[in-house]
Amino acid sequence: MLWVNGKDELYWYHGVHKTQTCHVKTENQLTLWKKRLGHSSFKIVKMIPNVSEKCTREEVNKICEKTKQIRDKFPLSDYQASSIFYLIHCDLWGPYRTPSSCGASYCLTIVDDCSQTVWIYLLKEKMEVSITLKNLFALVEKQYNNCVKMVQFDNGT
Repeated sequence: MLWVNGKDELYWYHGVHKTQTCHVKTENQLTLWKKRLGHSSFKIVKMIPNVSEKCTREEVNKICEKTKQIRDKFPLSDYQASSIFYLIHCDLWGPYRTPSSCGASYCLTIVDDCSQTVWIYLLKEKMEVSITLKNLFALVEKQYNNCVKMVQFDNGT
């Protein structure tokens, strides 16, 4: 029965389906946050309040082993560039099966080794990488009165 304008009036709804509620099994907070953060490192997980107190490095690594990652970890490097734009790291990701709202299917990430500044460019075609890098080099020269000395890629095609 539905209450309308202060009167009891009966309305019949046809085609309304029954709904059910489902009970969701609660997960361990550590597991939940690892999934939310994309299986991040122990260093990152330690920063989460109320979760970090209860977790150990072994628990964090055990969860990551379940993701069946086939690559080894990258070795840690003691090298860090001494000045900005001395070394930049570039990585091209894509193509993604669903283009972004601007039509981009590729993502170019550029990181300055010294300052850890990140630039992200959305690209429609893979061939736009060289033009984008030239534009970045021009920006660095004009805005920062500096030049990029070295560029490191991951040897992708």
